Amino acid sequence: MTLAPQLEVPTLIIWCKEDRIFHVSGADLLDAKLPNSSRKILYECGHLPMLDKAELVAHLYLVFLHEIGH
Repeated sequence: MTLAPQLEVPTLIIWCKEDRIFHVSGADLLDAKLPNSSRKILYECGHLPMLDKAELVAHLYLVFLHEIGH
């Protein structure tokens, strides 16, 4: 039994297309399993989007918070 389908909290999935540690297909898997998720794929960044694309990630997070009412 997996826990993910039971998690109803809004979840923002941010993944870099060029991540060399975890394949980008992992984002699709998480998105499919989490019932209330939003998936964003970023380009030209590696495993740490919050460092590689800090301003974009911050913007996406603020938009996500606004969309969920926080």
